[in-house]
Amino acid sequence: MTERAIELVLIFTSILFIVDPFAVIPTFLAMTARDSPEQRRVLARRGAWTCAITLIAFALGGSMIS
Repeated sequence: MTERAIELVLIFTSILFIVDPFAVIPTFLAMTARDSPEQRRVLARRGAWTCAITLIAFALGGSMIS
């Protein structure tokens, strides 16, 4: 593997550890038990976009926090 590929794998696994989507699945299903499948999709997308925007904002502006 090249250095770049190793770095990308490290970044991906770090983000996966921080977000931990597998631990959130039971909570999400319990909180949306009465919602329709379409409503669950909408909520899942909204949560994923919120998480992505938050991670990107902190990645870009995190060095300014001190």
